[in-house]
Amino acid sequence: MPAVDSGLVLVTGASGFLGTYVVKELLQRGYGVRAVVRDTVKGEYVQNKFPGAKYAIVKDMAEPGAYDHVIKGIDAVVHVASPLDFDNTGGPEAVIGPAVFGVENLLKAASDPALGGNVKRFVQISSFAAIAGLPDGHAKTLTEEQWNDADLNKTYELGAAAPGALKYVASKVEAERAFWKWFEEKRAFDGVTILPGMILGTPMEYSPSGQLGLTNGWVAAFAGPSNFGIDFEFWSPVGINDVAFATVSALSKPDAGGERYLLAGPPLFGNDVAILAEEYFPSAPTKPNRDPAFRDAQKARASKFDGSKAEKAFGFKYRPTEDVVRELFDLVKERQVA
Repeated sequence: MPAVDSGLVLVTGASGFLGTYVVKELLQRGYGVRAVVRDTVKGEYVQNKFPGAKYAIVKDMAEPGAYDHVIKGIDAVVHVASPLDFDNTGGPEAVIGPAVFGVENLLKAASDPALGGNVKRFVQISSFAAIAGLPDGHAKTLTEEQWNDADLNKTYELGAAAPGALKYVASKVEAERAFWKWFEEKRAFDGVTILPGMILGTPMEYSPSGQLGLTNGWVAAFAGPSNFGIDFEFWSPVGINDVAFATVSALSKPDAGGERYLLAGPPLFGNDVAILAEEYFPSAPTKPNRDPAFRDAQKARASKFDGSKAEKAFGFKYRPTEDVVRELFDLVKERQVA
């Protein structure tokens, strides 16, 4: 399928953490952007922050025909939006269903010649969680070849009793599977999935309270009392700029169609974060262990997500995780002073 190196791109979840960076990257490369948000307040936020973008509202992506009114004239799609529900106490389908329906609704709209006849490429943001679950203390290397069927099966076995985080993981597996199932039939466009590790970076997303977001918050917590100890393993973090760069690059690379791309940096432990936190916040209560032998032992048991395929395909190098963490601590310190 021909690459999409110009034209109008539909971005869902455009007011969110990753969505805002994708919108910015697209505009910097000369694309037009139709930013999909859930309400006018978020739409105005995106449009004011990125004057080159125009917004459209989809209140519920799981509703049949939800995207029919926004797909016309679109050359490519970047589907970032996905339900984030860690607190659900119902059955797994309460979390999995909306994620799958959202993907399928957008694919249906893009596939309808009367609605989305211009679409040439569809980039779906999946997650490393579709490859493997939480670290279990056993060293292993994971690539795009794996699928996280173990956690998916466990979620269905436990039903409503499954932890909210496990239901979320299962939703990522099922949503990506639904995406690829769509392409078992010949389509007028092709698909790419991007599977980031834990995304870190300075947020630009719409947030009236100024919160840093879930994953950033886990790192920022080391500035004060934290629920995470030095043995806590973050999951192959990746800087948000790298994720946005790779996502937009997937539109313009001709042979990316039909491929999964895992985005992941080296393993990161709470101990690594605590060492940096101590520089910024000397009174931080979580004290690191600087013994090289201790740090080597942590790395030896880490899950290693191999993100080299994306580096080679898109011609970039992952930003050092230490630099991204330092930026977050700079922001935390700035807010403390303010």
